[in-house]
Amino acid sequence: MADHDEEAIARGPGRAATLKFTISLCLCYTLCVACLRGYIRWRAFSLDDLIVLLSGVLALSFFGVVFASISTGLGRPMTELATLSSAIEKLNNYATAGNILWVISLCVSKIAIVAMLLRTTQTRFHRRFQYGVSAIIVAQCLTSVLLLNVDCSVHHVLAWDITSAHSECAQSERRWIALTALDVMTEVLLLFLPIQLVWGLRMAFRTKLIVISSFWLRLPTLIFSALRQNEIHQLTTTSDVSLTAATVVIWQAVELSYSLAAATLAALKRFTESLNTGFGHGELMRIHAPSQGYKLSGRGVASGKAKASRKQASAPI
Repeated sequence: MADHDEEAIARGPGRAATLKFTISLCLCYTLCVACLRGYIRWRAFSLDDLIVLLSGVLALSFFGVVFASISTGLGRPMTELATLSSAIEKLNNYATAGNILWVISLCVSKIAIVAMLLRTTQTRFHRRFQYGVSAIIVAQCLTSVLLLNVDCSVHHVLAWDITSAHSECAQSERRWIALTALDVMTEVLLLFLPIQLVWGLRMAFRTKLIVISSFWLRLPTLIFSALRQNEIHQLTTTSDVSLTAATVVIWQAVELSYSLAAATLAALKRFTESLNTGFGHGELMRIHAPSQGYKLSGRGVASGKAKASRKQASAPI
């Protein structure tokens, strides 16, 4: 039977190869971003770095589950999966675990953004709003996990088959629509946070735009979320659930990887601070709470001292 299963897998690649390639790219991308953040934030770790680390560990677990799903047959035509022993049950278990890990990791990466913003201000109004957004993200996480699992115990058909007459998970498409709506809502709130932070500050308009745009680099996550939901809708009409489900997982991985990268982009501003450009957090820290901000690296401090020395030397006596 095992030989028969391996023979069936080898017959037609379907979208398994594309899925494996995409997940491998996302994995490498996530690891590279993690190493870059570790280098930039070396000896200056804070709460938001720990939150990103937690999200990264969950993301790696998600990627591992996807690789296990691929080895079981995800992305292969359904005609082949029907010949594999226990394939459907395994894929359903992997789908449940993968979706839960994906949701939690995605939400944790969003909370990392809020945690970083909390370090930029001591203003009560700002902090209340930021704590409120964090509470909404936590609520999104819990609600999404419940939407994916309450009254769902599919065993005989593929869990991604959301229109099957034998499906034991009622109104699956509506559940995913609600999940995506919550995802988009919290993303929009995250985009609003930097605007709310710098709106009333006495700083150059150009600096405000730089601060806002650095956080708005996560805007593509909305696009990836929409593309994922479109593929989920395709599950209602697809002729091969396994192939379409592979595309859904691809967009899940892309959205998660980019969200993690976006959570790191703010930390990258410390690198620009080390070049003494006056970019990003330095200005916000000076205005709000210098003692609570990200410390400049030794390179940045040395550069600043060198420039000050040159100015004193060139000043007329």
